[in-house]
Amino acid sequence: MLKLDHLTVIAPTLAEGVAHVRDCLDLDVPFGTRHEYMGTHNHRL
Repeated sequence: MLKLDHLTVIAPTLAEGVAHVRDCLDLDVPFGTRHEYMGTHNHRL
């Protein structure tokens, strides 16, 4: 059986992605992780 591990929301900016998820799911998305070695960061539910 296959199991869903995670979904990724891609947006022009992190703030726009967080706002989109908030608007669609009526949930605040807390900050997740900053990946210093890659120069990226995310929010996670």
